[in-house]
Amino acid sequence: MKKVIAISTDQNYLMPVETLIKSIAYNNRNLKIYVINEDISQEWFINLNRRLAPLNITVQDAKLDPAIIQDEKISVDYLSKMAYGRILIPKLIPEDRALYLDADTIVDRNLDDLFNIDMQGYPAGAIPDYFGDFFNSGVMLFDNQQLRETNFVQDLLERGKTATIDNDQTLLNEEFKGNYLVLPGTYNVQVGGDLVTFFDPSDVDRYENELKKSEPYSIIHYTTNDKPWKTTTSLRLRDKWWQYRELDYSEIVNHQPLPNNDIPNKQGVLFTFTNDENIKYLYELAEALPNYEFNIAAYTLMGFKLIRALRYPNVHLYPSITSYNRKRLLAKADGYLDINYGGKNEEVIQKYVDKGIPVLSFDEVATERFKNADNYQTFANDDLSGMVEAIRKLK
Repeated sequence: MKKVIAISTDQNYLMPVETLIKSIAYNNRNLKIYVINEDISQEWFINLNRRLAPLNITVQDAKLDPAIIQDEKISVDYLSKMAYGRILIPKLIPEDRALYLDADTIVDRNLDDLFNIDMQGYPAGAIPDYFGDFFNSGVMLFDNQQLRETNFVQDLLERGKTATIDNDQTLLNEEFKGNYLVLPGTYNVQVGGDLVTFFDPSDVDRYENELKKSEPYSIIHYTTNDKPWKTTTSLRLRDKWWQYRELDYSEIVNHQPLPNNDIPNKQGVLFTFTNDENIKYLYELAEALPNYEFNIAAYTLMGFKLIRALRYPNVHLYPSITSYNRKRLLAKADGYLDINYGGKNEEVIQKYVDKGIPVLSFDEVATERFKNADNYQTFANDDLSGMVEAIRKLK
């Protein structure tokens, strides 16, 4: 079976598309990738093919006539009309079978088993969406030969001229309802559900169970509009996306270990949960302690004073913190810094107090109810050096 992958994108999504292609090439060999597009330059394809030639991977320019999709409707603000490109796969790609991947996915394992899977006569294969009675169209396996014998492309493009919820995903679900192969969950691990469960915490356990059933992960899908390449996000596996993003092509060809983006010679991890962008001495602490990781979380979006702290590579921000990251950060911290102004998350501080993990603060920002705890230590408002030394003694 020929190994063929299709991606549909535009110039605005070149960075995530190239990251996806890097991840494919890192874990697979001897395949063809079609990039369905209207506006990507010839030079981009030439350079990419030169770099991937040692792996026998070719990236084909599958140009799409803009007139074909100009009347298609989009009702989700972070999607473009190129989402309809997957509908045109049987028309644009000559091979009998093609694996479609959304641009916001990465491939983390070899896909030979998926390419060789028995489709059992179905025209398409997909994985159910974690949060609805339908399949997620971000990863699909198409039997092009079978679909060419129908009016699949023309029918869906005509129906796409009327606005629908989730656009082409709705059309594809209507088309293949009860007539698609359910693929193993490992091929569409929908980690964007972290954002969904942020707004509906009652769904956390079921979501975590879906992720558990999909291990080991083969294709990771950053669904929703909370993408790993954004300035800040609370999605899990953000670091995994950046590992592939930062790979050099020589590292891909030689299958060198994925880059380690952790702090060099890390000495410890600190955590602060804040309701305010003002955090006492955050910049100074980050600069004085470059081998310590400072994790700052909030239930809300974050203001510029916190965003500005990202100039320090040892400061990590988690706005709109998800249940998964909240538990993970609580567990990995060697100490808690109660140094934010404004309202406190006393429930979080209580967990550290109860576990006997050091909690450090300054007089003017200390939480009154915890001051007498054995593991709660306060410093004078100007005693930055005292705080620094205390942190160095945590481990």
